[in-house]
Amino acid sequence: MAQSGSAETAARPSPSSGLAWAVIVAATVAAWAWVKLAEKLGAAISIESEVTANALFYLILFAPLAAIGIGAGVLLRIRTVRVGDAPSRWIGIGAALGLGGLLASLALSWIQGGVVTGAGSGVSAAVILLGIVLTLFQTGAEEVFFRGWLQPALVERVGPVAGIAAGALCFAAFHVAGGARAPVSLVSITLAGVLFGLLAWRSGGVLAGIAAHFVWNVVESSVLGLVPNPGVDVFGAVIDLDLMGASLWGGHEEGLNASIGTVAVLVALIVPLAWRPQPAPVLEQAPA
Repeated sequence: MAQSGSAETAARPSPSSGLAWAVIVAATVAAWAWVKLAEKLGAAISIESEVTANALFYLILFAPLAAIGIGAGVLLRIRTVRVGDAPSRWIGIGAALGLGGLLASLALSWIQGGVVTGAGSGVSAAVILLGIVLTLFQTGAEEVFFRGWLQPALVERVGPVAGIAAGALCFAAFHVAGGARAPVSLVSITLAGVLFGLLAWRSGGVLAGIAAHFVWNVVESSVLGLVPNPGVDVFGAVIDLDLMGASLWGGHEEGLNASIGTVAVLVALIVPLAWRPQPAPVLEQAPA
């Protein structure tokens, strides 16, 4: 992957290298600490309605995560929430990759005989809709933090290959804090970070990554009920499917994340984006 630049970008003053790395490390550590603290705050929420309690937890966890990313972007003079190049086109590409990737991963689990119908969720359409809105909020906050400021900050200092890879590893590390433990899950989450990172890098903004991340997650949880596995979460799902086959094909408590089929599908999606010959668009910096 080749780097690109412009006289306009070069003319804008950037923080010194030492200060930039200090901001990167400090903001990443602060976000990690907040994720761990938010878990304790979430456990302390004493609201009778499980739906309300979980919705509040989403706000407690992800709003500060996005704020940390935006604040770090201001310090590094990076426009964290960037529309990017040809936003409608890239949103469509991101959504298509998210939907196609999820369905392809599920199809591989189905071929292995591991997809069964669950007991259903029994919640109202309004609750399912709330879950969809919260998934958009979650994926948007994660993309703002990881691909809106962290990845551009890393790419500017170590180049696109190392920057996208490092951002993806941080993305996976944060999911360890959220409970991901299976080795295959960590590989697939890292690859997902690479996919979303390539979409952000190619498009010059966060919308393509948000579209791919949101569509994958919302179809997996709110439409097909694959998360958690087995069962459905408190926000319910349109259909309740469970993965009960071999662990390596999704029949694990971490579901499709722990499927080698998901790893294969993500690699297949990443390769064309990584080797696309056109140069990446310039990542716009905020004025000094």
